[in-house]
Amino acid sequence: MAKYTVKFACGHVAEVNLYGPEVERQRKIRHMRECWLCPACYEQSKLNEIASLEAELGLPALTGSDKQVQWARSLRKEYLSNFFRWFNEIVERNSKHGCDTSYDLQMVEKFKIWLRTKNAAKFWIDLQNKLDRTRELMKLFMQETKENQQ
Repeated sequence: MAKYTVKFACGHVAEVNLYGPEVERQRKIRHMRECWLCPACYEQSKLNEIASLEAELGLPALTGSDKQVQWARSLRKEYLSNFFRWFNEIVERNSKHGCDTSYDLQMVEKFKIWLRTKNAAKFWIDLQNKLDRTRELMKLFMQETKENQQ
């Protein structure tokens, strides 16, 4: 391992630890200079992505300790990004086959409303133990929706 001071593509300078042969280290440094954000800018870009998704979906602030909230916001963004990617693939596939997607679109609007009730950091942290988080989110949504209709 060796420490290097690198000027990243964003223009900031930071120290990095690199492993491997010198040739590989130099290749990584060139790549960092040309393409990567420094650690601080990278972290800020992730926070901006989280805030953007939260604003777009009208998601509530999470409750819990500062550490739980920070972690849960990151998890929530990951889970919801995966969910909407999955959902869009289903709608696209159904559209290609001439299927009516209005029900799917109605359900996703209800899902977005349901998401606004999930403001405990613990809810999002507990999902990480599930193998298929997207499926688990849908299962919880369907269960709660069904219970509320009864």
